[in-house]
Amino acid sequence: MDPEKTSGVKLTGIVPAQPGGEQVQGDHRRLPMLLSQVEWRVQQKLFPGAERCFAEFSFALERHLAEEDRVESTASGRPQIGRVAGPDSETLRQLLLRVGDAIRSRDCEGFASSASDLRDAFAAHADAEAKEPLPS
Repeated sequence: MDPEKTSGVKLTGIVPAQPGGEQVQGDHRRLPMLLSQVEWRVQQKLFPGAERCFAEFSFALERHLAEEDRVESTASGRPQIGRVAGPDSETLRQLLLRVGDAIRSRDCEGFASSASDLRDAFAAHADAEAKEPLPS
């Protein structure tokens, strides 16, 4: 794989979106792989590639959180903050900002710590959803 190329993850609009719950479950597999690609690029000090790949990861994570909220709101019939995504979605967004700041400042140590925290928080988020799936 050429590390200067984009990650190959397809963004919304290029590939038809899957129905709500399927999209969310697919993200639980895709997002950690995409974060691994960001980590590899930072380790290699390929920061322009890391920034592009991180932009894809950020887009996909925000889409994931928005889809959870949409599915939850549709199922309940009223707008609300997602039952599963609620408090940890804010944590994920804060960690996302820390990771992005570390990449932009070329802070490899800060990136490694923040990316590890983000990976752990997303794994806990995915585990919580696996235990209490979103409505269909």
